[in-house]
Amino acid sequence: MKKTSKRTAVSRAPSPRRPRAPRRTGIAPTAAKPLLAFAAVAKREKLRWYLFGAQAVAAHGVPRSTDDIDITLWLGDRNLAEIVAPLRRAGFRPRVADLAFASQTRVFPVRHEPTGWNLDIVLAGPGIEEMFLDEVVQQRVGTGTIPLLAAEHLTALKILAGRPKDLEDVRGLLRVAVLAHARVLETLDLLERGLDQSDLVPLYQRLRRELKR
Repeated sequence: MKKTSKRTAVSRAPSPRRPRAPRRTGIAPTAAKPLLAFAAVAKREKLRWYLFGAQAVAAHGVPRSTDDIDITLWLGDRNLAEIVAPLRRAGFRPRVADLAFASQTRVFPVRHEPTGWNLDIVLAGPGIEEMFLDEVVQQRVGTGTIPLLAAEHLTALKILAGRPKDLEDVRGLLRVAVLAHARVLETLDLLERGLDQSDLVPLYQRLRRELKR
């Protein structure tokens, strides 16, 4: 299979899942306002998205602190320039001036001026991120709900990132989250085949074994 980057598409293998009811949040209370403000923009603009990263780890029950919010956004047939004005009206100021560079790197950093929270908006591509969007968990935050990356997919992405703090997040998720381990392995297998790697599944299995000792 042709080798690709960690942010590009992986062949999609849909798997039907029963919808999950919204759950109580572990997201930082002060993050509720920027998340709900972003959710309102996405709803008006008919855009799909989900929360991932450290705030998502916390939402799944693992104690975690972070100074920013990580979001994946699906633009569909829209371009990045079209959503800048709606975001500005909702209090989100771009932290970069070059939208072309943001489009190339697939990361659009903004700051929610009313609260001071920084958001990194990752632009989703076709493939595995579409599957992630289809299988989000609706999470209660403040007075509303937001789409949260499923724990199984979050675990797989943390394994892929592979930094010490990411692997510690995986250990935390293994301890407290109700994970469908077969689904984690399916996601890791998709990533391995898309990225021409063979080390992700063994790493996950090793971490599981460590916790059983």
